Amino acid sequence: MSTPPFRAPAEPAPLGLAAFGTATFMLELLLRRRRPCPDTRRVPSRLRLRRCRLLALLTSATIAFTLLALAQFVQSDTVTRVGGGFGFATADLAWYASFAGLVNSTWGRHLIPTMPDPGARLGHLGHTRARPVSLTSSIGERELRTDHAAERPGNSNSAYEVNEMNTMMKAVVVRHPGPPDVLEWADVEMPRPGPGEVVIEVRASGVNNADLLQRQGLYPVPPDDSPLLGLECSGTISALGGEVDGWSVGDEVCALLNGGGYAQAVAVPSTQLLAKPAELSFEEAASLPEAACTVYANIGMLARLQPGETFLVHGGTSGIGSLAIQWAKALGAHVLTTAGTPHKVAQAVALGADAAINYREDDFTVAVWEATNGRGADVILDIVGAPYLTRNIRALARDGRIVMIGGDVSSTVIGLGELMAKRGTVAATTLRSRSLSQKAKIVDAVRTDLWPMVADGRIRPVVANTVPMDQASRAHQLLAEGNVVGKVVMTGPAW
Repeated sequence: MSTPPFRAPAEPAPLGLAAFGTATFMLELLLRRRRPCPDTRRVPSRLRLRRCRLLALLTSATIAFTLLALAQFVQSDTVTRVGGGFGFATADLAWYASFAGLVNSTWGRHLIPTMPDPGARLGHLGHTRARPVSLTSSIGERELRTDHAAERPGNSNSAYEVNEMNTMMKAVVVRHPGPPDVLEWADVEMPRPGPGEVVIEVRASGVNNADLLQRQGLYPVPPDDSPLLGLECSGTISALGGEVDGWSVGDEVCALLNGGGYAQAVAVPSTQLLAKPAELSFEEAASLPEAACTVYANIGMLARLQPGETFLVHGGTSGIGSLAIQWAKALGAHVLTTAGTPHKVAQAVALGADAAINYREDDFTVAVWEATNGRGADVILDIVGAPYLTRNIRALARDGRIVMIGGDVSSTVIGLGELMAKRGTVAATTLRSRSLSQKAKIVDAVRTDLWPMVADGRIRPVVANTVPMDQASRAHQLLAEGNVVGKVVMTGPAW
C-alpha cells in the first residue's frame, strides 16, 4: 500500500488572511493621514518614533499576510512537495523569515531618514525631547556629550528649525594644561538640550578660580560634565528640552553651570536657572550664580548663620567674599573680613563689612578677638585652606562653625583639643562635584532666600573687569594677578 502524501494541517481561510491584511493596510493609511512620519527636516520625538515603528510593523504585516493569502490559493501539495514530510514546517519558516526581513527593511526605511545631522544648530525651538549622541570636541581626547533635540507635541514652542549654516559654534578650548596662552577660540559642536535641559545663547560668562585651576590641569572635571571651562553665565534661552516647565524660549536667565560657559551656547539643567533681574545687565547677572550658590550653600544651609552672630570671611574683595559680605550684612550678622591691601580693605568696608583686617599687617586672630570682645567668630568662611586652619580654630567662638571651600588643600595638623574644647565644627565642601539634585536644591534656596535681596538692591554685583570671550587668556591673567575687586566677566560675541 502506498503511503499517502503528507498534507499540512488546516490553515486559516484565504479570505480571512486577506481581510486581516486589508485591515492592517487601512489602519496604516489612517495613521499616515493623521500625521506622517518625520523626514530629515524634522527631528523625531519618542512618541513619533513609536508611531513610526507601529506603521512599519503594520506595513510588514500587510505585505506578509497578503502573500500568505495568495499562497493559500495554491494547492497545499505545491508547498509540501518542496520539503516533503517537513513541508509545512519549511513553509512556516520561510514565511517567518520573509516577515522578519520585511520588518527590518521597512523599519529601517522609516527610522534612518529621521536622524538629523548631529551638528545641526538649534535655531528657534521650543519644548524638545532629546536623543543622546556623543560628539567629539577639540579638547584633548574628552568628548562633549550633546543631544539631538526633538519636537515635543502639544506645546506652543514646539517648532524645531534646523539652521544648517550654524552646526558649529565658537568656544574657548584647552588643548593641553598650561598658562593662560593655551586658551584658544575654536570651533566646537553646538550643544543640544537633553530631557530637563535648556540651551542658553550666552551673553556673558563669569571667570572663577576653578577655571584657572582646570586650565592648569589641577581641577579634574567631574564625570559627565562639559570639559569646556565656565561655571556660570547669563543669556537668553534658545532651546528647551523635554520635561522642562516654567521656562520659555527667549527668557533672559543666568545659570549655575556644570561647565561649558566659555562658549556661544551652553546646555544646562533647567533646575539650575535663575531669572535675570531686570535691573541688571547680562554682565552683572553672569557674575552672580556661582558666588551666590557657594555662599548660600555653605553659610546659609550648612553653617546656618543667624542674625546677630559674628561672621568672618577671608578674601572679602573676591567674587565670593564680596557677595558673602553683602548677604551676611543683609541677614543681620556682624561681618568681619580680611584683605591684602589698604585699597581692598576700604572696598570691603564699602561693601558693608563692620571691620576689615589687612592680613599682611595684622594677625587676624587677634583682630577678631578684639572686634568681638574676646568671644570669637561664630562662622568662618575660608578660601585660603591649610595655612589658615589652625588660626581659624583660634579665632572661632564656642559652638562655632568653620567652612573651608578652597585654597591650599595640602595636609595639615589640626588642633583637635582646642576644637573639641570649643565644640567647634570644621566642614570642607565643593560645589561643582555635587549631584544635580543637590544643585537643584541649592539653586531653589537661592531663588527663594537670596535672589529677592538682589532684586531690591541689598546685594549688588561687583564686576571689576569685562573682557571679550575670545580674549579669555587676558581674563585669566587679570584674575591671577590678584588685584581684582569683585568678578572678571567675559562677554560673549554675537552670532
